[in-house]
Amino acid sequence: MTPVSSPEYLITPEEANAQWTIDPLTATFAFDRREDQRSLKRVARDSAVVVNRAVHSDSTVTSRLIEASALHECGIFLRNDRTSGNGEGSVTLGLTAMNRIVMTWDPVGNDTYSVSSPEPVSVPISLRLTRNGVAVTSSYSNDGVTWTTLHTVLVPSGAPKQYTGLFATTTSAAELERARFEDLRIETTKGRRHESPYLAIGMDFPDPSLIEAEGTYYAYSTNLAPSWTRESSSWDSDNSERIIANVGLATAADPYGTWTYRGDALPTLPPWTSRGRVWAPDVDRLDDGSYIMYYTTLNVAALAATHEYHECIGAAKASSPKGPFVPLGDGPLIAQLDSWALDPSAFVDTDGTRYLIYTQRIGDEITQRLQRVEPDGVSFVDESIPLLQQSWTDGSFEAPHIVKHSGRYYLFYSTGDFSTYAIRYAVADAVAGPYVRADTPLLAPAPGLLGPGAMVTLRPAVAHSGDAQTIAFHIKLMAPTVQRGLVIAEMVWNGATPRVDVSDPLSIPAQDQA
Repeated sequence: MTPVSSPEYLITPEEANAQWTIDPLTATFAFDRREDQRSLKRVARDSAVVVNRAVHSDSTVTSRLIEASALHECGIFLRNDRTSGNGEGSVTLGLTAMNRIVMTWDPVGNDTYSVSSPEPVSVPISLRLTRNGVAVTSSYSNDGVTWTTLHTVLVPSGAPKQYTGLFATTTSAAELERARFEDLRIETTKGRRHESPYLAIGMDFPDPSLIEAEGTYYAYSTNLAPSWTRESSSWDSDNSERIIANVGLATAADPYGTWTYRGDALPTLPPWTSRGRVWAPDVDRLDDGSYIMYYTTLNVAALAATHEYHECIGAAKASSPKGPFVPLGDGPLIAQLDSWALDPSAFVDTDGTRYLIYTQRIGDEITQRLQRVEPDGVSFVDESIPLLQQSWTDGSFEAPHIVKHSGRYYLFYSTGDFSTYAIRYAVADAVAGPYVRADTPLLAPAPGLLGPGAMVTLRPAVAHSGDAQTIAFHIKLMAPTVQRGLVIAEMVWNGATPRVDVSDPLSIPAQDQA
C-alpha cells in the first residue's frame, strides 16, 4: 500500500531507542486509561505504557522483547477506548509462560478469541501489530528482518480514542519479574489511501447503496440489529425490539477512509409494513435536488390477505442524503399478491431517462425487471419489461444494478448459494436488452472474500467510459452469524470487460470462519 504522506512517529527517537522495563500487573488482565496523553508515558502501577490517540485507520506498533521470566503474558497491544461507545477491538500480541506467541482479540462484546504459534519461541523476539482499517495482522521475528505472520483478524475501528503500547501481566503475586523491551516503534500514516478492495465497515452493513454529495460520502444498509444469527433473521422471528435502524447510515470524507455510523436514515416506517423487515435500500439524487430512497420490505396487507409472506418495494424522499427519509404514498410502490418484488435499483441513462430495476419472484421463477419512471422517480411510464431470468433451483438471483460503459449496458447481479454466492453480470447493446451473460463472474468466493454480493457503483454516475470507477459490495465476515461488512473497491475496465483485482491479501484479510 502506498501512503500519500510520510509516517508520523508517535514516540521520540530517544524513547524508541531506550529500554522499557514493565512491572507486571497482578490479577486479571486490564489496561489503565489516561486522558490527554500525546506521547508514551508510564501509567499508574507501571503495568503498561500507552499512547493516546495513537492509532486510527492505519498504524503499526513494533517492539523487541529482550527479557521475560515467569510472566503470564507480556507483549504489545492495540485497543479502542472502552468509554467511546465502541469498546470492542482490543488486540494483544505477546509471549506466554509456555514460550508461545499468542494473539488475543475481542471483536464483539465480551467474547475473546486467541491463536498461538505452532512452536515455542525464544527470547529475544520481535513483535508487530499492524492495523489496516478494521484488519489487524500480527507477526513476529527472531532477527527483526524476516517476519512470520501469525494471524489476521477483523475488529471494530473508528473509536475517538485508541491506545497502543506495551504490557505485562501475571497471575502470581509472588513472581513479579519484569519484562524488558527495546526498539519500540509506534507509527501511523495520516491521509493514507488504501489499496482496493478496502473493508470500510467491518461490522454488519449489508446490501449497500453509495452516493457522494458536496464532498461527503454516504452509505446505506439493510436494517441493523446488535447481532444477527441465522435463527434470529428467519421469517418467523420477531426482531422489532432488536432493530437499531430501519436503514443504516454511515458517512466518510473519503470512501477509503474512516466511516462513521450516523443512525437511521428511515426512522419512520409506513403503516403497511413492519419494523425489522427493511432490506436493500437504494438512494439516488433526483433532478430537483431531492433524494429518493427505494427499499424492500414486508407487505403486511398481502400477509393478512393470503397468509403468505410477500416482499414489496417502497419509496421515501428527503431533502438531504442524510435524511430523514419520509415514506411516499399510501402503500407500496410495487406489490403483487402473486409475486415478490425486491432489491430495487435506480438507473439514469445518458439521455436523462430514469429507470427502476428490481427482482421479481413468482414461484421458482426469478426475473430482473426494468420499469421506466418519470423524473419524480415514482410515477411509472408504460409496463415493466423482463431483462433476465433464472430458476430458484439454480440458486438465488438478486441485487440487479445497471452500469453504462462505452455505449453498452452491464446488468450486474448476485447469484448462488451460501458457498458459491458471487457477483456476475450480463451485457446488452440497449437498456431493454437482450442481455447476454458473461462467462466469468466479476467477483467470486475466495480466501478472505466469502459471499461477495449486492454490488453498486458510486453515484452520481450514469455512464462511464474511463478506466475505473468506485463500487461497493458486502462480504460475509464470519460464521455462524450473518454479519456482512461493507467493502469499497475499484472496478477497472479492460476494454469491454470489468474486473476487480483482489490479489492483495492485505486489502481484504482472511476472515475467521470458525
